[in-house]
Amino acid sequence: MSQLLAQVQQDGATIVVGPLLKDNVEDVIKSNTSLNVLALNQPEKVESRANICYFALSPEDEARDAAHHIHDQGKQTPLLLVPRGALGDRVVTAFANEWLKLGGGTVLQQRLGSTAELRGSVNSGISLSGTPVSTLPSAQDSALSSPSDVPVSSTGGVDAAYILATPEQIAYIKPMIALRNGSQSGVTLYASSRSAQGTSGPDFRLEMEGLQYSEIPMLAGSNPALQQQALAAVRNDYSLARLYAMGADAWSLANHFSQMRQVPGFELNGNTGDLTATQDCVINRKLSWLKYQGGQIVAAN
Repeated sequence: MSQLLAQVQQDGATIVVGPLLKDNVEDVIKSNTSLNVLALNQPEKVESRANICYFALSPEDEARDAAHHIHDQGKQTPLLLVPRGALGDRVVTAFANEWLKLGGGTVLQQRLGSTAELRGSVNSGISLSGTPVSTLPSAQDSALSSPSDVPVSSTGGVDAAYILATPEQIAYIKPMIALRNGSQSGVTLYASSRSAQGTSGPDFRLEMEGLQYSEIPMLAGSNPALQQQALAAVRNDYSLARLYAMGADAWSLANHFSQMRQVPGFELNGNTGDLTATQDCVINRKLSWLKYQGGQIVAAN
């Protein structure tokens, strides 16, 4: 990596956009390059460097935005329904830390199994209860079971559930929640963009009634021309379309690098979110929120 950066500098470049992988970002930091770097990921522990900014499209990033959205809607006891394993761990930590910063109280978690496990447990439903995030999840957690420390109730129990799942998984999860808790439980359901697919048909949209989910502004209608261009380029793959939008925003951020580092309150209305920079030049994204309503997708806020 050091040799590559030296070559780039010798060729006259003044800024590097990338790398995309966390390990490579770590290598760039260790190289102590004097080039300006807009890294397209961020390490587990961010090092503040005058010449490095971090721009990532990560589930943790979405979880932090979800904490703000759910808190802004007046919810008090969120439950995180996330997969077992490292991805679920990272999302739980990111959401809970942001929730505490916002002055929120207890965050609960329940770990879910694979699509096959969900399919096998479809008649059992999913209870809206979980264990406080302060305890580390056990690798032996079953697909759907968690001690019911705080069950859903009308007297101060769970009032929001944030779901991290694929479209196929959420097609099981939402009906399973309704089966176990009733469709009028009073708990608002939220999901990350991981669950969103642009090709979802009317049956899926009706099944998801009331669910709110986060999405990048470009795919929420803020830039129809770029959305059409992106989806055509990636054959309607929404995951790749989000990376396409990230590339467009990376270009804009690279052209505003000095402002990001030096101007307090720097903000850019991007295709992946409303972008702001922290003191360490970590780019935060405020996402759009959409909602399934009457078989349609409408703005949630």
